[in-house]
Amino acid sequence: MVAKIGIFLKSHQFRQMNRIFLATLFLFLAFLSVAQEGDYFVSHFSPTFNQKEQTYFDLIFTDTDELVAANRAGIVTFDGEDWSLIKTPSAPLSISLDSTMHMYVACADDFGRIVVVDGQQRFQSLANDQNHGLTLKSLHHKGAIYFLQGFALHQYDPLTGDLKTFQVDSGEVELNQLLVFEDFLWLETSAGAYYLNDSLTAGPNILPDSSSILSYATHQKTSQLAFASSSGAVYMYYDQFQKVEALDGLAINDMAWISEDLLAVSTLSEGIFFYSLSTKTITGQTNSSNGLLDNEIFAVATDGSSGLWIANTFGFTRVAPLLPIRSFNHYPGLEGNLTTAAYIDGTWNIATSNGVYYFDQIDNYKNTVYYVPKKKVVVAKAPVKPQLKTTITATGNPKMRARVTNLLSKRSDEVKDTRQVTLQAKTSDNKPVLKQLRSSISKVFQPASTEGGLLSRIHLQRGQDKKIEYERRVKKTLVSTQYLYKKLPDVTEKIKQLIPFDGNIIAVTPSGIIEINKSSAEEIFSEPVRYVFHSKGSRTLWISTQIGSVIRLEKIDNVWVEVETLVTTGDIVLSIYEDSKGLLWMAGANELFSVLVTDTISLIADTYPLENQFFDNIRITEIKDALYLINTQGIFTVDMESNMLVQDVAIMEKVGSIVKHLTQSNGRPWIHNGDNWTRIEENGSITQFNYLKLFPQMTYIEQIGEELWLIDDHTSLFKFTPSENDSIPASQMYFRAISDRRGLLPTSVRNHSLSYEQNSVIVEMARPDYLDLVNVEYQYRMVGLNEKWSEWSTSSRLNFNYLPPGDYKLEVRSRDTFGREQESEPITFKIKPPYWQTTWFSALQVLFFTALVLIASRLNRQKSESKKRVIISNLLTIVTIVMVIELLQNVAESYFGELGSPVLAFGLDVMVALVIFPVETLLRRVVTGGKEAIAASDLNNASG
Repeated sequence: MVAKIGIFLKSHQFRQMNRIFLATLFLFLAFLSVAQEGDYFVSHFSPTFNQKEQTYFDLIFTDTDELVAANRAGIVTFDGEDWSLIKTPSAPLSISLDSTMHMYVACADDFGRIVVVDGQQRFQSLANDQNHGLTLKSLHHKGAIYFLQGFALHQYDPLTGDLKTFQVDSGEVELNQLLVFEDFLWLETSAGAYYLNDSLTAGPNILPDSSSILSYATHQKTSQLAFASSSGAVYMYYDQFQKVEALDGLAINDMAWISEDLLAVSTLSEGIFFYSLSTKTITGQTNSSNGLLDNEIFAVATDGSSGLWIANTFGFTRVAPLLPIRSFNHYPGLEGNLTTAAYIDGTWNIATSNGVYYFDQIDNYKNTVYYVPKKKVVVAKAPVKPQLKTTITATGNPKMRARVTNLLSKRSDEVKDTRQVTLQAKTSDNKPVLKQLRSSISKVFQPASTEGGLLSRIHLQRGQDKKIEYERRVKKTLVSTQYLYKKLPDVTEKIKQLIPFDGNIIAVTPSGIIEINKSSAEEIFSEPVRYVFHSKGSRTLWISTQIGSVIRLEKIDNVWVEVETLVTTGDIVLSIYEDSKGLLWMAGANELFSVLVTDTISLIADTYPLENQFFDNIRITEIKDALYLINTQGIFTVDMESNMLVQDVAIMEKVGSIVKHLTQSNGRPWIHNGDNWTRIEENGSITQFNYLKLFPQMTYIEQIGEELWLIDDHTSLFKFTPSENDSIPASQMYFRAISDRRGLLPTSVRNHSLSYEQNSVIVEMARPDYLDLVNVEYQYRMVGLNEKWSEWSTSSRLNFNYLPPGDYKLEVRSRDTFGREQESEPITFKIKPPYWQTTWFSALQVLFFTALVLIASRLNRQKSESKKRVIISNLLTIVTIVMVIELLQNVAESYFGELGSPVLAFGLDVMVALVIFPVETLLRRVVTGGKEAIAASDLNNASG
């Protein structure tokens, strides 16, 4: 990355600034043509450890989708739950992984790898005393790791540990790029390129314009290559180079493939551009105005779920361009918390706690001053002889062709001022849109040219006629189209409901009702309002007030008339609904009313008991041609025969518990069961979309055509486009860390042998989910300790303390919220027995015991009757017997294991004691020399 920035600043930035400005401007104009489609879904992540300034140089993902980033303080890793930091001796600039996911790092003053030392991940230098210095890049290729440093390329073989150095001529400029191209390793300087065969060999420039490579990206599946050059050009390579006109002139910093079709291009100051290979257009842009925390981007990389990760000074931003969700949060103008919305006449009207806003656009123009020479008076001349037509085709004689070519070129020079304009007019219709924009913008800012051209500034050259006069002109140019929310006038209160009404908008506030038309807003009802229902196709509003009455308000000849007040026997009406038969239903805290409506009066026809003492919102709808009520207590249907509300058990089993519920404008209810949203269709079937799990706090939902629009947690407006493939990519489970009492163990090793002192094992699993959707649960069994699988748990950490000596096999499996299970490769642990339970220690005991027996026996067979001999003999006999007892106990415990029950342990001790008695008698005979010796010894003891 340092090399990229260095080359750019030296060879590109200042020389191409004007070109970059023009290219960026026409790209921005092109992007705004699709900006109203919404922004990509964005989420932010920041390390949990204390980090005052986050500067990143490289960003990659492992095959288990773990984030690995080169931070100026060390290597940062993230698995979706836990952050960690591995210190390095200097700032890491580049990271690479080999086929076994071992990590190699190029640092500002060193290069090396990450290993486990004393139970901790540490940096291990691979450089010798002569190889320390600025190492710009590391790369894995064909089993070897390469480090780019100054004038040298270092090759490290992980299998043998050999380090080989390839040197370039000292007269050349330093190496600044390392890449794999056409299956060869290539190195590049600003003056040329080298490829590695048996040695570094000078080769041709890689890019067709002979410029340097600032950055590149290789698609892992298709091997499609994308190059950004120091000349400002972008090339695609697949068998041959093809220039990408749409990205020409951008100050590109890094690139990453999102899919086979979509390429992400990061810039130094304009954010991220997304380019489609199939359409050859920029499909979107993400910058600080629509989601990024900062436009200064250090590095980008793509995770396993096609999410683009962007490293900046505030941490990481993840952009999901392939997610079928678009955000409308970043357009300016909205104030307050979002409460509801209404799609009226093709425009979204958003209600907030501060008023009503509608979505609009503003075209921004720029007045550009330019100068043209004043026209001179031209004296009429005699008619000129007609010239040859430019459509002449020369064939046959080469001399004739050359003559005609010269003639046409002269003719072209003579009429270039007039034909150029005509030719542009004829061919502009066939130009791509972006080229047309660029062409029109470049006319305004083009440099001084020949007489008759546009001048942005007047330059008086030496020797120039000072009497030349210029005209000052101003050109109005469209530079941007800004999309924003505009506030409807005269509405400053919190809005609870928005109701389309006869071409206008009815806005319900806590204190009344406002009718909003195109030019003004008028209050039509001035009492505290609880709920308003509009009977579609009519000019009637049913208003439930805070004091418990229901008022029918009708608009007659542009005059609002209070037709009647309905008495509801003291209940508070929380919801009103008109069924397909034209019958009006009102639900309160204690009863459900059916209301018969006539032109002059409304009467309560029937009542049904209802338990809703906690004033829960009630959704009334029709399912299977029957009336249904929904609240957090359940889903109920109206039984006309029993005059009761009966719970529909069948639908409840499909839906689950009811945590929250909403309703579309067409009456279709949505229910959140604590996991996902479910829509109950009119025929009783249910519809689910996995991506709606992202919005558990959804407060509004509406369907416009095939799109679902929603408000999440009163803060954000999103558009979701369902598709046939609504499946969330399955993440991969892996072992994040394995440790004993000393520290970390290598996770790539599947067989671990631990000493008895380190018989406590901690295993941590991970299954990255950067959308926070899969809700992973884990289940395990430790064969050798427990043959049964454990219960499912969300805990990803397993503790096995004080494992007895033996062999164990750990099996772990996980499942996500969609029921998709994964089982890991087993890990085996061998807990070595303590030394006193080993075979060699038992053998030593036997040898020592035999030696004691022989020594004691020899002492007892000597003729000496000294008291000293007797004491030594008896002492050796006692020691030998004690050792035999201990040996027998160890043998019994190792054979029977831990019995667990104190009764069984006592029985084992009795058995050992019974065995010891005959062994002790036999041992005494051997040591003391037989029965006679025993008798003599007893006689002597008696006489003494």
